[in-house]
Amino acid sequence: MPPRTPLGPISPNPIRKKQLSLYKRGRIIGAFDFGGKIASIAKQYSIPDSTVRNTIKNTQNQPYSTSLPKSGRPIKSSIQDERSILRFVRSNPKTKYSAIKSEYGLKISHSSIKRILRKHRVQTWRTKKRPELNPRLAAKRLE
Repeated sequence: MPPRTPLGPISPNPIRKKQLSLYKRGRIIGAFDFGGKIASIAKQYSIPDSTVRNTIKNTQNQPYSTSLPKSGRPIKSSIQDERSILRFVRSNPKTKYSAIKSEYGLKISHSSIKRILRKHRVQTWRTKKRPELNPRLAAKRLE
């Protein structure tokens, strides 16, 4: 991260722990294979020694120098839950999220249901407000 300038903006979102690109990872491994020292490689690419050391150590575990997938939080809903939500929403498009949850006894949040629907491109939109058709206007339209 570049040094701050006096009276300059302070970034509220500093980026930390960036992934190395495949190219840079390959350069590090190649430099080490041709006899480069860890400290000199780290200095050349302006990265910490530990990053170089971990990159070299993990070459056996990572095929083609790609990063292993991150685990993340396990999904609470199953494929059957998704299908039942979609079937219910398509047959009853104006239902609320709480009605969907109570219909199938799901233990997922409203935002999870919203995410499932967004993934399958089921969207909602506000209908245009139109004036009500009273008997006088209906007779006029019929003419």
